[in-house]
Amino acid sequence: IQSDGKVLVGGSFNTIAGATQPALARLNPNGTRDTTFNPVIIGNCGAVSIQPDGKILIGGQFSSVNGQTAGGIARLNIDGTSDTSLGITTNGIVGRIFIQRDGKVVISGTFTNVNGQPRTQIARYNADGTTIDTTFAPTYTQTGPGSMFISAIHVLQNGKILAGGIFDNVSGTAKQNIVKLNADGSVDTAFTSVANNTTTAFAEESSGRILVGGQFSTFNGVARTGLVRVGETAGQLDTTFVPSLNTFIDVIYI
Repeated sequence: IQSDGKVLVGGSFNTIAGATQPALARLNPNGTRDTTFNPVIIGNCGAVSIQPDGKILIGGQFSSVNGQTAGGIARLNIDGTSDTSLGITTNGIVGRIFIQRDGKVVISGTFTNVNGQPRTQIARYNADGTTIDTTFAPTYTQTGPGSMFISAIHVLQNGKILAGGIFDNVSGTAKQNIVKLNADGSVDTAFTSVANNTTTAFAEESSGRILVGGQFSTFNGVARTGLVRVGETAGQLDTTFVPSLNTFIDVIYI
């Protein structure tokens, strides 16, 4: 949601509100299509984030944006034209984008390389948008069933970073499908949450407690389907929060 109340919508659609507008559109506050916003994206857009200056970061599986080759991530001006000063490119899909308070940007997806440097599905680039943060390089592996991927990221108010998906080891530490990283990308070993299946969404309450969504059926060894609330420091399960769900959660918004 932009500061003016307009809403950016990304996905794999080709039309919206009866008009041809592939992958990314902007809606007016009343839900009608903003006809002044017409970026041309070849592919799909799975992530949208708005910088403090109003510029728009998009991620996804696209081959070009406004006629220019783009590797998983691009930046648009507020009118939908391309901001060509962004110097970040990946060799895969960017599925999540999160802007830190200091302006640095954390991305996750299916990539293994960012700007020519090895990065296993998660990376951070500097606020100027031209170079990656070389100090941030956590590594992920999955030795059990299922393909390893990172499907969710969230930067907490204290600067630490939650990452979720399918994995069982992060930078040499056993972590099952959810991990909290310190600001430098090292593993916060005090956070001990465990999910038995994919975690796909995070949100932080004003109290500091964390909502976690996903495809899990147990969390920290307790039967829970799709949504839990945990403590920020240790990731302990809030046993008073027991929503009745029979499906998984992909997005949480507070």
